[in-house]
Amino acid sequence: MVDGLKAGEVVRPETGELAICLFEAFESLHEHVGQLTIERNGLATTAEELRQEIEVLKKASTGPAGQDGEVNEIAALKAKLDAANVQYRANASKEALEKLVAELPTA
Repeated sequence: MVDGLKAGEVVRPETGELAICLFEAFESLHEHVGQLTIERNGLATTAEELRQEIEVLKKASTGPAGQDGEVNEIAALKAKLDAANVQYRANASKEALEKLVAELPTA
């Protein structure tokens, strides 16, 4: 049995209680390692799919290119109107906000 292990082959021993017991233990370990390998590969595939999905969601959450800049511009316009105590609709368009800012008295 030892010679078989050294050669990379395990052959069931025909005699010897200890040798047979060791062989069965190695055989059981081999089966469990095989099952764990299959499970690990499945989890690695799932992890990769989730990474790809996260990337898609990240790209979708940032919106189209240039949208972030427009959001910042709208926030700046609203801040100017708030500072001047000018009322505006919460869902006012960028153009409407720009018009209100343009109408602000200059100091």
